[in-house]
Amino acid sequence: MKTFRLVSLSVLPDSPSEEEIVEVDLIEGLIINREDNDRRWIIEAFIDKSYTDLFTTYKASNRELQLRVKITDESNEPAFVVATIMSINVLSEHLSVLFDAKIARTKFVNSEVILAQLLQQGLQGEELLKQFNHLVHQERKKLKTVK
Repeated sequence: MKTFRLVSLSVLPDSPSEEEIVEVDLIEGLIINREDNDRRWIIEAFIDKSYTDLFTTYKASNRELQLRVKITDESNEPAFVVATIMSINVLSEHLSVLFDAKIARTKFVNSEVILAQLLQQGLQGEELLKQFNHLVHQERKKLKTVK
């Protein structure tokens, strides 16, 4: 198994109209490649106790979460994973959340996520359209260079 430092974690909405992107303030985090046949990863996020209700609700619903993570360095491109919460451990002042995850192989620009982020930033009208087109174009260029 290979272990990497988790440097950012965001919970993405299932669709932009449902909810906002939750940018989780990490205290520490690890992401472990299990190197199994199912290509699963374990993610541990050590976060503030203020997230207890949110993650307890997610765990109780037993739904798959769409996560955006950055590994090793903040300047790295984010990876998108589909995850379920395995456990939540409440510590004295912090929370440890353990996820079972699979990397989402995206070969397309996730325009819904981009749009949700821009709306969350409060952009509207022409400025929204301009930023959206710019970001989608950037993402498409990145995908072309990856192939």
